[in-house]
Amino acid sequence: MDSVTSKLSNTWIINTHGENHTPENSSYILDDVLAVFTLYVPVDKNRVMNILEDPSGPMYLNDRITILLKTAGSTYYAQNAYQMAHELCHFAAFYGIKNESFKWFEESICDLSSHFFLHELADFWKNSSDELKKSYSSNFISYDNLARKKIKKFDLKDLSNLNSETYTYLCEHKIDREMNTYVANKLFPIFRKTPDLWKAIPHLQFADADHDFIRFLRSWRDCSPAETQQGITKIIHHFAN
Repeated sequence: MDSVTSKLSNTWIINTHGENHTPENSSYILDDVLAVFTLYVPVDKNRVMNILEDPSGPMYLNDRITILLKTAGSTYYAQNAYQMAHELCHFAAFYGIKNESFKWFEESICDLSSHFFLHELADFWKNSSDELKKSYSSNFISYDNLARKKIKKFDLKDLSNLNSETYTYLCEHKIDREMNTYVANKLFPIFRKTPDLWKAIPHLQFADADHDFIRFLRSWRDCSPAETQQGITKIIHHFAN
């Protein structure tokens, strides 16, 4: 089957061929993920995006246009949405955080994106005229509740201490899903209360990341839109001593 062009942009292509996957089935969920995501996060709709199903995914590639998904099938809607929302967050951040030592924070924010937008999709599908979507909508929340339980607890204040084991570990291991999810869980209420915070995601790439983590967060706040700055200050308070 040929690829499908997203309803959101003629430069966004859904090309999810493979066993248990068709672009048409994928577009049924992915177009809604894109629709809900772009309500909150500024994304250039003239920018090329190519969405593929690939065993090496889920991943946002360094070409800055390709998103790879790795799902059990294109009708596994919650799994597709969970992965897509994460990779879309990286896509919106473009180059992302400059300092590799702080990439764990980007991974945590993108993990948060999965959780946040599963909740938004639940509401979106619950209010749909499509009976299948309406009946499925609660599954997004069930899927998210399970995903958010897989955590490794630690003191977020340790990340303001350059000599802490936690700080050193995360600087060297940007992907520790249980720790990323723990950070995401802590920030989730802030983003739910202040959804304008998503407008700050594209500005992660412009923040000064040459110093310690707290100074990075302050730089991110200062280069982000005014309506996001109070929310970022609340994020800083979670980490700063």
